[in-house]
Amino acid sequence: MELLSGIVILRREHVDVRFRLSIIGSGDLKADLVSRVSEFGLGDVVFFRDSMSHAEAVKFLHDVDIVPLLKTITSYGLSPMKFYEALSLGCFVLCTDVPHINEIPSDDGVVVGLPLDPAEIASAIKLAYEKKDEIRANRLQRAVRFQASNSWTARVKCILDKV
Repeated sequence: MELLSGIVILRREHVDVRFRLSIIGSGDLKADLVSRVSEFGLGDVVFFRDSMSHAEAVKFLHDVDIVPLLKTITSYGLSPMKFYEALSLGCFVLCTDVPHINEIPSDDGVVVGLPLDPAEIASAIKLAYEKKDEIRANRLQRAVRFQASNSWTARVKCILDKV
């Protein structure tokens, strides 16, 4: 809900910022999210997509600029797999300040603190919007740099080097 609240703030304060948010899946929160999107008047920028296979998700990630991975509830952990997949494809990530995920270099994404503040999220999205041309132009370099230090081989080497 913090992401949606951040989008409301962004639209109110920066009407020139154009974007689309796709929410993928059909989890327990979907009905509430659909209701909130309607309540906040975000139906023109927030779109819902059904769950998809891993192959479809990877293809989808190739076409997006920013991937928000915000941990907003405590009933489950934040899977680092989505985080690593997004970064390995060169996506710019907007993520919560949680251990391991907050270790990304600042040019590969934006880290927002806990508790999540909608104004902070709006600011982070605006920053990414202002850098969208750079984000798109440097996508391949981000992917290569991330993969060089975070592939299975690189991570195993790092572990073995510490032994």
